[in-house]
Amino acid sequence: MSRSSPSSRKPVRRRRPGRPSATEPSGEQLREAVIEAAMRVYAEHGYQRSSVELMLQAANISRPTFYRLFSDKREVIREALGRAYLDLLTALPAAVASARTLEQGINLALDAYFDWARRNVPGVGAFYREIHDRDSPAGELRGQALETLQEVVRQRAEQLGLPGIDPTFVETLLHVAEHVGGNCFALEQPTEDQIRHARKVTGRIILAAVLSGLDNQAIPPLSDFLTLGGGSQSR
Repeated sequence: MSRSSPSSRKPVRRRRPGRPSATEPSGEQLREAVIEAAMRVYAEHGYQRSSVELMLQAANISRPTFYRLFSDKREVIREALGRAYLDLLTALPAAVASARTLEQGINLALDAYFDWARRNVPGVGAFYREIHDRDSPAGELRGQALETLQEVVRQRAEQLGLPGIDPTFVETLLHVAEHVGGNCFALEQPTEDQIRHARKVTGRIILAAVLSGLDNQAIPPLSDFLTLGGGSQSR
């Protein structure tokens, strides 16, 4: 195969430094594309190992284009996680609004919580790993979510004529949901059986902590969890 002579080769047209590609999206479409790309990068690498360079590659945009929209990686990751958190903070009050008893409210809240986690796979796995990392936007947003949850519990308990619930107790119960949920959604793609089992375990622990009688029918029987694997399927 013969090589073309230097004079016959077409010159390569290089993009001027600092100018966005003509193929890049623009306006709100561009902003959304960058946020979605940032969430993919965050889901794979976590906050500390994410970088603007990885986001540029994921979104297929230039560096100047990125910095026209966001000041740094923290701002765009916080925007992406903030949307996911807003989804959760909207779902929880809506879920418990129809509850007529404390048990029903807990179960509805847990259903909403695990449905939210399903909707946000795989990013929720990275989020769970960083909820206590003060340097990550996940840690900042988790603190705001806790305050909202405590207020939702206070208001609903008041509406049901129940005594006030200690905010520290509410935070402890949230730790339970985060720990079990984190173990489940740390998997790249948990199965429905694994998610249902995590939901059931969380429900039993929280209901047993909240309700006075351990024989209450709202609590799944302990025998359900005494078999090897608790009925969940390993991948």
